[in-house]
Amino acid sequence: IDIADNFVCDALAINYRLFPEAIDALGLIDDTSIARVVISVLDVSDIISVRDDKKKEGYVDIPVT
Repeated sequence: IDIADNFVCDALAINYRLFPEAIDALGLIDDTSIARVVISVLDVSDIISVRDDKKKEGYVDIPVT
């Protein structure tokens, strides 16, 4: 298991009772699923949105919630 697989295993283990051997035996991880998990965990869509806002406005405003 490489670094990306370990990252996905750790991410899945947060919400599901899974461990690397079970994930491997069930064939849950492929290149597409690795990419989807990483994108979800890192909130890539939010990062891209902030980057685009910064390009338009020249600065990034952080909302207070």
